[in-house]
Amino acid sequence: MFSSKAKHEYFEYHESKKDLSAGKLDPMEPLEECQGCGRKIYPGEEVYVINGYILHAEVSCLLDFLSVMPMPIEEALGVK
Repeated sequence: MFSSKAKHEYFEYHESKKDLSAGKLDPMEPLEECQGCGRKIYPGEEVYVINGYILHAEVSCLLDFLSVMPMPIEEALGVK
């Protein structure tokens, strides 16, 4: 699904994050970046976790992450 470069960048990003168990969370400081839409995820927000990737718990983020694009059946089949 993802190139090895994208996976490396993802894990490198997460390794650079501070240890969240060290203290209280600042509600104004994002904890993560959504792998679907790219927006920040803040404390208290609902998320989906898919194979270690974190997304907002929003259908649009899930569809973006999965690269799902609705289209007419004729277009999907290549029929005019």
